[in-house]
Parts: sequence; C-alpha cells; structure tokens
Amino acid sequence: MAQHSVRPLRLAALTAAFALVVSACGGEPADNGADSDSASSSDGSSPTAEATATPTDGAPSTLATAWTGELVGAVAVTDGFVGVQQIGDEDEDAMDGGAYEIVMLSAEDGSELWRHPVEAEGELPRVTVTASPDGSTAYLGTVTSAESITTQSPEPVLTAYDVASGEEQWSTPVEGGVDELNTDGVDASAGLILAWQAVVSPEDGSIVREPSGLGDGSYTPLSEDRILVGDFGSEAQVETAEGEVAWQLGEVDRPAACEPAGASASDASLVGGFAGIVVMSCFDASGHEEHLGFLDGESGALLAELPTAGSVGSEQITEAVHDAEADMTILSGPVGTLGIDLSAGELAWHDASLDSTRFRPGPAYDGLVYGAGAVLDEQDGSVAEEGEWRPPLGITSDGVFLFSADESTAEVIAMRAE
Repeated sequence: MAQHSVRPLRLAALTAAFALVVSACGGEPADNGADSDSASSSDGSSPTAEATATPTDGAPSTLATAWTGELVGAVAVTDGFVGVQQIGDEDEDAMDGGAYEIVMLSAEDGSELWRHPVEAEGELPRVTVTASPDGSTAYLGTVTSAESITTQSPEPVLTAYDVASGEEQWSTPVEGGVDELNTDGVDASAGLILAWQAVVSPEDGSIVREPSGLGDGSYTPLSEDRILVGDFGSEAQVETAEGEVAWQLGEVDRPAACEPAGASASDASLVGGFAGIVVMSCFDASGHEEHLGFLDGESGALLAELPTAGSVGSEQITEAVHDAEADMTILSGPVGTLGIDLSAGELAWHDASLDSTRFRPGPAYDGLVYGAGAVLDEQDGSVAEEGEWRPPLGITSDGVFLFSADESTAEVIAMRAE
C-alpha cells in the first residue's frame, strides 16, 4: 500500500483544514461491533451510494463512484479509511469545544467500523492521522494548546489503534516535542515513527530517541531503521533509529560526471529524502552542469544518476511515492518525473515534460500511479490519462479510491475501477 508523508492538519468545522485541538486520548473504546447495515456518523448522516457524485476537479474516467461520506485527514488502511469526523452541531465553533471523533469507514460501503472520541478545546490545535505502511495500524497525533502554540509548550500525544479491532494499542506523551520552532506532526510512512522530533517505537510506543536527539535541521524517515538528518546543501548523514551513523553523504559514490580529480566531499549537496531514496546533487568538472544522484536510503548505494542540463536550483525533486508491491519509486519535480526500479537498482525511465506544473505523484495501484494531473504507468512512465483532478487521499489494497469532494468540505467520495 503506497503511503505519503503526512503533515499535521489544522482542522475547522467541516473543512479540509479543520481547526481542531485534540486531548490525550481519553475515554472508553467505542463499540467496535457496529452493524454495517445501519451504521451512520454521529451527526445522523449515513454513507450513501450516489452514482453521480464526483470530485469537483474530476477523477480518472476509469473510476466510478461507490459511496460518499464525511471524513477529514483520511488515510487508507486495511479494508477501509481512517480520519476524523465532527459530531453534534456542525455550526458549533470547534475552538469553543466542538466535538470530534476518530473514525474508520469500510472500503466496501462506507459504513462505520469503529470510532473513538477526541475532545476539542483551545485556540491553535493540531491533529495528524497517519498509518503504518501495511495499513494494519492507525496513528492519531494530537496537540492541545490552551493559548497559542507559539507561546505555550503543549504536550503532544501519539495514540495507536489496531485497524481490525479498533482497539487502542498504546498511547504515548512526547514531552518537549512541540515549541514555537517545531510544530511538526507524525510520519509513520516508512515503518518507524517520527513524532514531533522524537523517534517512537511502533511496537509499544516507547520513545527510542527524545525530541532533542535529532538535533537541529530537517529529518526524514527512510525505512524501518533509517532517518535522513540534514538540510539542503548540507553534508547530511543517515542515522539508525537509535542515533548511530549509518552513512554520510560525503562518503558515498556520486554520479560519474561528478568525480573529477581532487573532488572533495563538500562537492556533494543534499536535495532531500523521498520515499526511501536520498537525492543528492553535484556539478561536473566544468562546474556548469548539475547532476542528480539517487541513493538507496538503507545503504547509501548509488542507484541512478541524471544530468539536469544545467543548474535547476534547490528543489529539483519535490515529491515521491513508493509502490512496495512493484518495488518502484516515482519521483517528480522541476526536472520532470522519473521511475526508479529498486529491485534492479536502476533508473527505469525519465520524462522531462512531466514536471511539477503538469504532474504530482499520488498513490499507486495495479501498476498505475494516480497523481495530480495524470495517471502514469509506473513501469515506463507512459501517460494513461490526463486531467485536472487532485490525487486520491488513499487507495486500499483491493482497489477502493478515496477522493476529497472539494477543498472546502469534509465530504469524501469513494470510487472503484469500472
């Protein structure tokens, strides 16, 4: 199941950017034995099968609507989708105590499978909903601030839910994880969990590294035991979850064109970490043509290289998605879109015309990448269909696609291939 890095959401009543403060996971577990034939959301609305409902920006023509419902911050998990719903009076001001719950909806018909209460209070709340790469566990990251997140030091809490049963597995406060300089949320897309600058064990919620353990700068999860630490242009390094240095950017192989006599480690610059791959840049002997190197996040091995026909600045690659089933990673940015076959350790294809203005990668399913603006064949990069749609919020392993109806409501539309 392809996953994306998940950024913290600000939640507002019935919008795709709710302003929501979440408490530290209190309350009894919800009834997980809901009757799928009669399940409905707490505001009284039920999932519906509106065959004519489509996202306002459209969707690929091969998909047909299965059902509609309401969910914010939705992520795909095993057999369904997990997100947040508002309960009670939808006109109630969320910042004055509006009530919310984390909910799982069935991929089959949108019926409710389980829910847990989430309290709302304060002024600048944040919530992150994400999931494990295999979709078996959902994570709810919450930060509650009574005043302002820029003047307070609220204690964030991370809670794990078993997707199949809806039961809470563990709940962990991350002390010192949020301050005026750091309001990052939770990213579990690579297997390990980065939560507000702390490394958290997915097994039991224990803190593997405290928030201060990663130091200053940016950090990106690459795999179950690898974290990229460093900013653009820096001599970055990849560390284990416990903090040991696995490899450093200045010590690994670079593109052949960037190996002139006397080259130093400082000639290699970090672009970023994307879906398990570290991207670096360097200049050839002339100092005019920039080359990109794509490194395996686990070992630092050079997988592929790409000349950029000049210098394209600091954001050559901006987004990526990894399809674990095909072991393909699709990367995109100003240099275009490219596919790297990880099993073969090589660049499979590159299309310079599919730059950031034309395509942004989204989840992959059955050999196709469903991105913003186009559907691509991940094996050769050929365009199956183009349109102005946004990428799906997620795709389940059995091929149910979830789209946001538009950017101003919590309505979601589930679709299947015809």
